[in-house]
Amino acid sequence: WSWMFRDITDQVNINKAIKISEERFRLLADEMPQFVWIGDAFGNLTYFNKAVYEYAGFKEGDFSDGKWIQIVHPDDTEENYRLWQHSIATGDHFNYEHRFRNKEGEYRWQLSRAVPQKDMNGVIQQWIGTSTDINDRKMFIEKLEKMVEERTKKLNTLNAELLQSNEDLQQFAHVASHDLKEPVRKILTFTNRMHDEMSNALNERGKFYLSRIQSAADRMVSMIDGVLTYSGINASEQKLQKIDLNEIITSILTDVEVAIQQKGAIIQFNNLPEIEGAPVLIYQLFYNLINNSLKFAKLDEKLLVTITSKNLVIKDKPFAQITVQDNGIGFENKHSEVIFETFSRLNSKDKYEGTGLGLALCKKIVHRHNGAIEAKGMVPNGAIFTITIPLKQSKT
Repeated sequence: WSWMFRDITDQVNINKAIKISEERFRLLADEMPQFVWIGDAFGNLTYFNKAVYEYAGFKEGDFSDGKWIQIVHPDDTEENYRLWQHSIATGDHFNYEHRFRNKEGEYRWQLSRAVPQKDMNGVIQQWIGTSTDINDRKMFIEKLEKMVEERTKKLNTLNAELLQSNEDLQQFAHVASHDLKEPVRKILTFTNRMHDEMSNALNERGKFYLSRIQSAADRMVSMIDGVLTYSGINASEQKLQKIDLNEIITSILTDVEVAIQQKGAIIQFNNLPEIEGAPVLIYQLFYNLINNSLKFAKLDEKLLVTITSKNLVIKDKPFAQITVQDNGIGFENKHSEVIFETFSRLNSKDKYEGTGLGLALCKKIVHRHNGAIEAKGMVPNGAIFTITIPLKQSKT
């Protein structure tokens, strides 16, 4: 007879410790409202805590041999299985949002996660997973997405209506350019004839009334032209070009030469920058600013208009800052925003001519060129208009 004896005390103690640890884990897991589950290295789920059984209305042991899949929504089972097999094969963490059926037959969304537990050699021993109810959050997100979708549809509808409205406005502008201007031209024609042919037959009051009719008709023509120019800015696709502002100002001074002589005005400018933009619109911008200064010149003082510029860098992009300053009647600084509004007038139309569209047009042109325009009034010492505009337009 041969006898062999081996001390297995350490192994027994280890097994006891493991058993105690597992009992503690299960006790802790069973007290959690969250679903907890364990799978072996091959992906077979071997443990579910009490919360799972209570939720689904099953008894312990009813989920053996993969029967747990019966509580997963039929539309989610295929993807659930594919992702789980992928994690088993690769060791990647398992993450999936799917629906579990409760004991009332209602499906609720759950976020399931599982991580592998490995030994010292990196070999997977088992998987520990949890499932968290995210149904309320999921429903809120779906409701929010539906609201966003409905809002987007409404915005698309409003945009379509706005486009149609813009087209209608363009058609109206076309009508205004022909149908509205024609009767005004006739009024001017016949009032001019009356003035030339019947001036001697009219008394002073009659001549005064006739001059008022002519003035109103002239203002109507100017207003129609202003509306056409204002409404046509967005519609016209102006080609961007390099523009020498010195040449632009020189051309404008030639066009307003008569008004400059009548006012005895001096327009000073030098070394203005070259910018990129639509030449026709940039011309309109400075024409309206210079014309505005001429319009609101003082009666007892020579008008001086000074145009200067300096370069700026804003958000790593080069800009030109151009100021147009005059010594005219000025305006209250509290109106510095109002004067850019369409048809806005701070002074009597009887005393100062204009349509109230000039500065609104300036603002629209500057914004079209991705710039900004500001005004500062200094009653009775004139006004300063500051334009900040990119030297080069972004190609968007």
